Amino acid sequence: MDLALNVPIDAPRGRGLLDALREAILAGGLGSGTRLPSTRVLAAQLKVARGTVVAAYEDLVSEGYCEARVGAGTFVAVNPSPRRPTPVSTSARLSAWGARLMPQPIDLSQTDVRYDFRSGLAREAFPHASLARALRRAVDRLVGESGAGDPAGSMRLRTALARHLGRTRGLRAGPEQVILVSGSQQGIDLATRLLIDPGDRACIEDPGYPRARAVFRALGAELMPVPIDDDGLRVDALPHAGANMVYVTPSHQYPTGTVLPPERRLALVDWAERHDAWILEDDYDSEFRYAGPPLPCLQGLDRAGRCLYVGSVSKLLHPALRVGYVIVPPTLLPAAVEAKRTLDQATTPLIQEALADLFESGEVERHLRRVLRLYRRRRAYLLAALAPGLGDGVRVWPVSGGLHLYVQIPDVAPDALQRCARSLRVAVTPAEDCWLEQPSGSHMILWFSRIPIAQMAAGVDALRRAIADARRTSARVDRRVHGGGEQRAAG
Repeated sequence: MDLALNVPIDAPRGRGLLDALREAILAGGLGSGTRLPSTRVLAAQLKVARGTVVAAYEDLVSEGYCEARVGAGTFVAVNPSPRRPTPVSTSARLSAWGARLMPQPIDLSQTDVRYDFRSGLAREAFPHASLARALRRAVDRLVGESGAGDPAGSMRLRTALARHLGRTRGLRAGPEQVILVSGSQQGIDLATRLLIDPGDRACIEDPGYPRARAVFRALGAELMPVPIDDDGLRVDALPHAGANMVYVTPSHQYPTGTVLPPERRLALVDWAERHDAWILEDDYDSEFRYAGPPLPCLQGLDRAGRCLYVGSVSKLLHPALRVGYVIVPPTLLPAAVEAKRTLDQATTPLIQEALADLFESGEVERHLRRVLRLYRRRRAYLLAALAPGLGDGVRVWPVSGGLHLYVQIPDVAPDALQRCARSLRVAVTPAEDCWLEQPSGSHMILWFSRIPIAQMAAGVDALRRAIADARRTSARVDRRVHGGGEQRAAG
C-alpha cells in the first residue's frame, strides 16, 4: 500500500516521519489492524534510508501505537475516533481574572538601532567578578540542604536589606517584615491580592506604571485615576471616602520623574490613616538620586501601619537576578507569608545567598557609589545634549533621580513619531500606555542608562529630526482630515 504522509521538510527525517505516521493513526486514516508497508517499500517510496523507517516503526511500537508481529509485519494497534478540528475560543476559557488582564502589547522589537534610549543598564555597571565569587560561595553553602527553605526568603538577605533600607531610605521595619519576591512586579501582585477584592476602589497615579495598573484590573478593582503635577501625586485630589488603596511612586514618579515633597508625603500618610486605606509604595529606583539628599520613604513616616513598601535589585544590579522585596506591616505578616508560600514557594535561594554576601561584605555599597558616578555623568551628558530643546512646545520634565526622563510632544501623533524615529534608527519607549485615558500628542521615555555617552549628542540630534519629521507628517494628516471635512460640509 502507498501511504500519503505529510512529512515536514524542515524536520529531521526520522522525527518528521514518526510525527507523520502518528498523526495519520490519530486522524483515523490508519485504523486498528492496518498493516503498515514494509520498511523497504516505504523507504523507497519516501526516498529515505531504510534505517529511518525502521527507527520510526520501533518508536511507534514502543509508544503503543503499533505492534510488531514476527514474520507478518507492523500493524496499527489503536483505533481512535477521527479528530475533527474545532474552533477554539480563548476568551471563553479564561477566568474572570484572566479576562481582566486586557493585554496592551507595545512593539519594542526594533532591531536596526543605532541610538538606543530604551530601558537597560550599562554593561560596565554589572559587578561580574563580585557576583561570580558570591555565587560560588552560595553554591558551597547550599550543598546538602533540603527543601526550598522559608517562603519569606533568606533571613541573611532580609536582615541585610532591612539594615540597608533603614540607612539609605529611612525604612522602619525589622527583617521579619521583609518578604523576598521575584521582582517588584510580584511584590505588587502579592500586596494587592492580600488587600483588594473585586469591586474595591484603588487610586492610581495618572500617568503611572502600566503593569501595576494591570494587576489592579486583573483583580477586578475599580480604578480611580489621580492626576500628577510637577510635585507628583495630587494628594488633594484623592477621594474623601471609599478608596481601599493608593498606589504611588513617590521618590521618582513613573514616568514623569517627579519627587513627592515632604508636605505631600505627610498628607498622604494622614489620608490613609483617616480613611482606613492602604498605601502601596513602589520605590523601584530610589537608589539613584543626583540632586539633594534622599527623602525618607513613606513607610518610614507611617506610624499607623498602613503602608506596604515594594522594591527590587533590578536597577541596582541587574534585572536577570529576579529578586525584589515587599515590606509589610506586622498585622499583615502571617497572611503575607502564607500568600507567598501559595504563589511561589521560594524565590531563587542561590541568588538570595549570593546577594546576602554582597550586602554583608559592603560590595553593594561600593557598587552603588560606582554606578552613581557613572549614571550621574550620563544624565549630565544627556541633559547637555537636550539643552537646545527638541522643538517648539516639547517639554522635557526635570529629572533629579532614576535612570530616565519624560518627554511630552504636542501636536504629534504617536505612530508618526515612532515611524520617523525608526527611520533614523532611534529607539525610544512610548509612554502613551502610562495614561488611563489616551492623552493628546506624543509621550515618550528616554533612558540614559543604556546608551553610551559617545552616542548621546548624535542620538538627540536624530531624535530632534524625528520629532520635526513627525510633526510635519501629523500636520499634513490633520490638514487632509479637516480639509476634507470642510469640503464635505460646503458640498
